[in-house]
Amino acid sequence: MIELWKALHTFYSTHASAAALRTALTGGMYNTIAPEDTGYPYGTFQLITDTATEFASGHHFTEDCIVQFSLFSNAESQNSLLLILDLLLACFDYLNLTIDTYTTLSCVRMGRPITTTKIDDVWQITIDYRIKLRE
Repeated sequence: MIELWKALHTFYSTHASAAALRTALTGGMYNTIAPEDTGYPYGTFQLITDTATEFASGHHFTEDCIVQFSLFSNAESQNSLLLILDLLLACFDYLNLTIDTYTTLSCVRMGRPITTTKIDDVWQITIDYRIKLRE
């Protein structure tokens, strides 16, 4: 759903409440995958699922999306990445996105435990959000 990607990118890139997150992610935030030479720390977001449900009237529908954010850092410890995670949570927990022709019904962090993983000297954290929209 391209409208959702544009809204997430616009929020991250321009909204005042995301300024600290932009500053902390010196490598940037990317849709799905970062360029190969991206500096650390950086983040990505991607659509995991998108289910559309049409209302009985046939004129409106809801979109039930799961968006996954991933944060990456090559710092010695996970502590700096956990601080960036706090900034991401402050931005996206219960976010009311502005999307043309859609109304945000909810943006809720999904309930699985947040864990860090270290692979090849790179720390990674992933977190999922369920975003419900109505046309």
